[in-house]
Amino acid sequence: EILDALGRTTEAQADLAAGRVALDRAIDVGLRQRSVAELQRVAARVALRLQPATAIAEANRTIGYFLASGSAARLSELYSIRARGYDALGDASAAHANFAQAADAFERVWQDVSEPGDRLRAFTDQRLTYRSWASLALRQQQSDTALRIWERGLSHTVAGFSGSVALWVLMPDGL
Repeated sequence: EILDALGRTTEAQADLAAGRVALDRAIDVGLRQRSVAELQRVAARVALRLQPATAIAEANRTIGYFLASGSAARLSELYSIRARGYDALGDASAAHANFAQAADAFERVWQDVSEPGDRLRAFTDQRLTYRSWASLALRQQQSDTALRIWERGLSHTVAGFSGSVALWVLMPDGL
């Protein structure tokens, strides 16, 4: 993930390939399944920039594992990857549907978090999902929808935050 964040996609892909080989030797079945799912999650992130169809396929391969394990945080990330992949491929309908799934999964994780600082950190972590989703709506000339998406993200994360934060800085351009 770090190599990909640094823009070193080729090296990230090589590390993922080495990880797949190493996982074939893992003895514990449960550990291997979890590790394979995590590896596929990272592979989806790495592929997103250059190969959105591959990113969608990798996300699809691992969503089942995280659904079964109840990991809503990972599901949120995978749905967001799929949404951004569909957006890159020009399928706005599938992108909107997957962004909604990502937001639903994310909000399930944070619905019981009451500490305002934790809620703000959560929003910061998931801001890309809401920002990308709102940006998609703006590109489709749906400014009301974009504003509702942004308000949804704020209402589930920074509601009750008493610190000073310039939320307009966090919004996508054009909103």
